[in-house]
Amino acid sequence: MAESQLESEFSRTIRVERIGREEIERRIEAKPDERAALAERLGLASLDLLQADLRVKRLSRGRIAVEGRLEAKLTQLCVASLEPVAAQIEGEFAVEFVEAGPGPETEAVIAIDSVDPPEPIEDGLIDLGEAVVQQLAERIDPYPRAPGADVTWQDEKPAMSEPKRPFAALSALQKGKKG
Repeated sequence: MAESQLESEFSRTIRVERIGREEIERRIEAKPDERAALAERLGLASLDLLQADLRVKRLSRGRIAVEGRLEAKLTQLCVASLEPVAAQIEGEFAVEFVEAGPGPETEAVIAIDSVDPPEPIEDGLIDLGEAVVQQLAERIDPYPRAPGADVTWQDEKPAMSEPKRPFAALSALQKGKKG
């Protein structure tokens, strides 16, 4: 997450004390100015859509689960030709948030097969928008290619027929005069 949740271009916070055992459903969508700022932050040519359907619920004291599905439409620049490359990203995700505090109820339990550690709850708030942005950032193709763009590298030097001699042309002229 960002250093301060309130600095996010797409901030959608929820107070932890409002989250109970009953699931809360939220649909969030980035506005045009938020998408423009996010495109700049993520190095995109444009971000035309960013939305998510979220389910938020308390797992235990100090532990909150956020599950959801995000959808994004974006444009990147091809790494080889710099042509625009359109992409659509969709996917499910789950993020766990924990409050820092003493006691075993608030201690983070990380499973061995867990991909990501829990995110910290800061100032009693969870930023759902920033959580979605982080999930999007993980799914963006780091090396987009336009169809037909060639990014092959040639490591071998081209074969040289004969080394160039500085007086080869002069020698050829002299041979022509003798004949």
